[in-house]
Amino acid sequence: MRVVAAESPIHADLALRRVSKQNNIERAGNNVRTNFDRACKMAVQNKQLVVDSRGFLWIPNKTLESFRFATSDDDLRKIEHVPSEEIRLAVMHIVESQFGLPQNKLVSETAGVLGNRRTGPDISDAIGQVVEDLIDNGELRRRGMQITLP
Repeated sequence: MRVVAAESPIHADLALRRVSKQNNIERAGNNVRTNFDRACKMAVQNKQLVVDSRGFLWIPNKTLESFRFATSDDDLRKIEHVPSEEIRLAVMHIVESQFGLPQNKLVSETAGVLGNRRTGPDISDAIGQVVEDLIDNGELRRRGMQITLP
């Protein structure tokens, strides 16, 4: 579970890809997937790993303190492989550094710092939902067209 220790939280599908690549396995077929799932289940039973309802693997009692920048195409993750906690940190970083900005600009800038050059509907929806949750929780405020700190 070195991959999880290094990248926690990491989506199980992405962790499987990373483990496969480390072991020079080009295609993770049924046997590889079964062995990976079995290893994850054992790690959960031994309290070395937590799997959340969205399929992210976490080291127990580890909190996410920063978001990850994609520095290469190998680092680029599908938006469904980025936990909402990490999107939240990226959104807050953008708002704090900009002192507020329109929501569409906030979404595109957040996507950019996460490594996405384009914001299709999946990316816009995922980031937009995090922004709405932050507004609902009082961590951000909508002032006219601007999203700002409270």
